Amino acid sequence: MTTDVRIAEVGPRDGLQNEPAVLPAAVRAELVRRLAGTGLRRIECASFVDPRRVPQMADAEAVVDGALPGGVEYSGLVLNRRGYDRLAATRLRDVRFAFAVTDSFNRRNQGATVEESLRAAADVVARAHADGRTVGVTLAVAFGCPFEGRVDPGFVLECAARAAAAGADEIVLADTVASACRRRPAAW
Repeated sequence: MTTDVRIAEVGPRDGLQNEPAVLPAAVRAELVRRLAGTGLRRIECASFVDPRRVPQMADAEAVVDGALPGGVEYSGLVLNRRGYDRLAATRLRDVRFAFAVTDSFNRRNQGATVEESLRAAADVVARAHADGRTVGVTLAVAFGCPFEGRVDPGFVLECAARAAAAGADEIVLADTVASACRRRPAAW
């Protein structure tokens, strides 16, 4: 078994989505260009989510249009089929599909069960591959959930196996709430 560790900058998406200020698309595109100028090779530059729910990510298409100098692997985050439809209209070649591996977190974040997100992930992987794109599937809260506590590693591996069977080019286990390094309470 080989392990390939690659660093990806997610600040233009994850770093800005919870900030109170909503930066214009042109400013976010400039951030992506400047990050690329530092030598970073992988940048998640936008999230194709409902701007009514996450206004900080509005106009993702404009960010992509203004931010793609060569020599960098750019990706966009999608949480469902609608997000992929928007991404598919851009020049991005790499898709990041993410969902939480607990129903409590996933329902709050995406309005879907884990099972529904697994099916959507398989659909997006197939569509993206048909469109000539690569797809990584991120399993959020893979080490612990703020609503359900400890996450069963066997279930995480089952989700990873299903994403791999669907053809995901990459599987990411995300420590979304920094649980992996914490000492767990006995109840977990």
